[in-house]
This record gives sequence, C-alpha cells and structure tokens, in this order.
Amino acid sequence: MKLLISLILSLNLSSSVFEEVKIQYENIDRSYLVYYPENEDIKNPVNLFIGLHGYTGTASGFEKETTGGFNNMADKYNFISVYPQGLFLKNTNDPSYPFVSSWNDLAGSKTRTPTGEICSLDADKYPKYPNCNGGRCAWTSCNDDLGFIKAVIDKLKETNNIKDIYVLGMSNGGMMAQALACKYPSMFKVVVNIVGMQHQGLSCIPSDPINFIFYGGEKDKVVPPINVKADDGYFYEPISKSFNEWSN
Repeated sequence: MKLLISLILSLNLSSSVFEEVKIQYENIDRSYLVYYPENEDIKNPVNLFIGLHGYTGTASGFEKETTGGFNNMADKYNFISVYPQGLFLKNTNDPSYPFVSSWNDLAGSKTRTPTGEICSLDADKYPKYPNCNGGRCAWTSCNDDLGFIKAVIDKLKETNNIKDIYVLGMSNGGMMAQALACKYPSMFKVVVNIVGMQHQGLSCIPSDPINFIFYGGEKDKVVPPINVKADDGYFYEPISKSFNEWSN
C-alpha cells in the first residue's frame, strides 16, 4: 500500500480550516475533505467524525446536506470532521448523471451469496467499474476502500491528538460504515448506518463488540429495511435480522 500526500488546498473561515487533501492510495488518485473546528487546541485530545456519502454522492455534498452543514456541528461540539470521497466512474448509461461514485463495502461489489445472486433477473443495470469482475449484479467500486479510509485516519492521527472516532454513513455510505465496524471494531467509538442495509446474505457482523446505530426508512423502496426486494430488483438484508445478529 502506498500513500502519498500530493496537494492540500486550504480555506480559512475565521480561525477554522476546511481542507481538501488529495492523496494516492494503491496508485489511484483519491481525496477527502477535513474540517478543523474554530476552537480546536491541538494540544488537547479531540474527537474525529467521519462522514460517508451515498451512491453517486460527494464529500462536499454530505457536509452540506447533513443537518444543513455538518461543519456547524463540528464548531458547536469541537470535533474534527472528515469526508472521504468515493471512487468516481463516468456514467454512460444516463446522460443526466455524468458520473457515479461509490464505496466498496464488500457486498455491493459481489454478485453471488451462499443462497443466490444479490439481484433478480430483471434488475436494473448500473455502471460497472472497469477493474471489477463481480458479475451481473455488482454495482460498486472494487477498490480497497476499507484500507483507504483507515489510511485517512492514520494520516490525521499523525498531526492531531485524536481521542474517539465516530463514523456516520448514508445509504451506500451506511453500508460502508457497517463494513468498517466489522473490519475494525476496536477502532471506533460509535458507527452509524443510515438507510444502508447490506445485501441479503452478505451483511457482515463484527467479531468484537462495538456501539452500532442502525436507521431504516420504513417506506424506503431504494434500500428497503423490511421488504427485502428493492424497486430496482436488488435484495437487502432485513433490518430486524441485522439488529438481532448484532445484538447477540
């Protein structure tokens, strides 16, 4: 794994700082936004919040859409917020969406589960990343996004006295948050998955205890928490099953 800081763009907002950091991870150009609260004292421990956008989303979009500006919460409660960017892919299927972006939560990049495929025969088709061989139903990046986000955390720890780390993910970002909780349960204080059920038969469970908050939209037809099959023909793990397995 190679991690190279190549560029930092800073925007001073009073005494606070919002930066775009471009890095190279596994020979691919990646980036994240990081916001330092106006009252931060680098000598004192500070909490870190990681926000993960949904499918086709952006790092800046997550910051703006969440609570009307998540950086406002960082100033209010004095924590560092970081918004990694999922891998972009040019979308040739729909000209109204010139690109898509996604996270490889180790479920959406696959086709088959122990009981069948993750989508029906008549499921919608999504743009395929060129390096992915997941099969007919695969729709996310196949890159090591778990390692990428860990590399972002490690880099921030080099220059900041990080106390507790929190992860909040929306939709595909919620799926990614759950995957991070499974992979690194001891790294995070709390993980929040917002309307991000993983695919049926591939929903992960951590080996060690971790604080986990799971939201599902009762009438959500895109990532349904109850009905299993989404409007686009993809199958998702029922939220009640995930809740019971994580609780146990």
